[in-house]
Amino acid sequence: ACERRVALVRALSQHPANTVQLSVLVRTGPDNLKKHLHILRESGWVAKKGKTFVLRPVTHPVQAALLKLL
Repeated sequence: ACERRVALVRALSQHPANTVQLSVLVRTGPDNLKKHLHILRESGWVAKKGKTFVLRPVTHPVQAALLKLL
């Protein structure tokens, strides 16, 4: 499960995407994708703008360090 969220963060660090694009990029179904996006939104990593998901701006040094590792 964690690998999927890492893949989602990696994909969104490149460019915003909708659920169809993300589903193809991380190779998961819509229900599983919805669960992972919910977790990422609740934890402050991802925001939704309309039908598009975006990576939220880095606000914490640990978040910046983790993004560099991806």
